[in-house]
Amino acid sequence: MSDPHPSLIKARASEITTHCTRNGDKIVFRPTHSPFASLGYPGEMWAVEYWRPGLAFAIADTEVFVSSEITYLCLLFVREGYRRQGIGTALFTAIRQRWPNVAYDPVSEEGEAFLSRFTDRQPCGKPASER
Repeated sequence: MSDPHPSLIKARASEITTHCTRNGDKIVFRPTHSPFASLGYPGEMWAVEYWRPGLAFAIADTEVFVSSEITYLCLLFVREGYRRQGIGTALFTAIRQRWPNVAYDPVSEEGEAFLSRFTDRQPCGKPASER
């Protein structure tokens, strides 16, 4: 079946950007093209994924809400078996390079421990242990 809108696919593909890591893995930024409102602000969601050559799935991913008022990291997830290898750090660092003022809140004590290593930026809400 042919796609009735090839120009739409071309336009969307041109919005996808890739950040390569030191070992050939790729971090892909792509807009979801879903209008979204978060924290009372209209904006758009971006999927950010960490891909390793030869695998048919992203080994880490997150969504980032972007608006004119706030940029917010929703949830960073690294698949079991790939944790503690610097993948979450690489993904988070690439997100902060693209959106330096990204806000975030940890949703678990593990997430809080992870984010506490980035001392130049404070979470925007209460620590996970206080929720």
